[in-house]
Amino acid sequence: MKITKRQLRRIFEQTTQFHDDRSHKEEEDVEEIARYDALNNNMDKTLYRDNPDYRQAYDDMISAAGNLDEEGTDLSCNQLDESKMKITRRQLRQIIKEAIDITNASTGEVLIFADEGDPALGDFKPDAPELAARDVIKRLGLTPLENMDDSDREPGVEEIYLGAEDWAEMDYEIGGKRHKRKAKKELARLNIDNLMTRLEDWAANAGEEYVADNPGVDLQGIAWDLAQGAEYSFEPDEWNALLYTGPFEGEDDLYTYVADIIA
Repeated sequence: MKITKRQLRRIFEQTTQFHDDRSHKEEEDVEEIARYDALNNNMDKTLYRDNPDYRQAYDDMISAAGNLDEEGTDLSCNQLDESKMKITRRQLRQIIKEAIDITNASTGEVLIFADEGDPALGDFKPDAPELAARDVIKRLGLTPLENMDDSDREPGVEEIYLGAEDWAEMDYEIGGKRHKRKAKKELARLNIDNLMTRLEDWAANAGEEYVADNPGVDLQGIAWDLAQGAEYSFEPDEWNALLYTGPFEGEDDLYTYVADIIA
């Protein structure tokens, strides 16, 4: 019996979510052993009897496999026998923990394609989602190098090597566009028109909320004091942008502008 990676993904999605919390590592190992044993119809009777985590994970995997009948493959419990399917624990880890490293064969530089929270990442932050790797390679017409030594790769990580020019093209596609999007977002954040709109909205809301909490209050007498709180609704660079690129001659002028809106 042949099981596709897509089918195994569905089994894992139905039975468990993996966490990157090291304090739960021992529990995750027991559950992984249970899933491995269930897929190979090789129950550890002692663990099944004495360990509730093992028992639950084993039963869940058997149940999920028995219900998975899409794509014409019957994975019912009575077919999960050793003669028809055998998956090693290392293969199971690789299926569960997927990431793709795109490596520059000339320099050793690496682009990491993985989903946020993937246990295979460790402390690394991915450059893009795992599914984007082959899509970008295909779209740009890049050619992965064959017969490269991947003996030192991390468990659960597929490694694809590219020549220097292809890797640089992929790096620009992933990193260059991301940097452009970030720069565009920063420009919008510090745009003086956007900052002025936020300032005016803050002032109007501050006055309305104060009146709601203090019916009948005269805002003229409190507006200046309320205006002093405006700064704390902006990042330091945003506040400086208001002061130095806005229509103000100084901080007092800015506070007066806010106080007039409040009152």
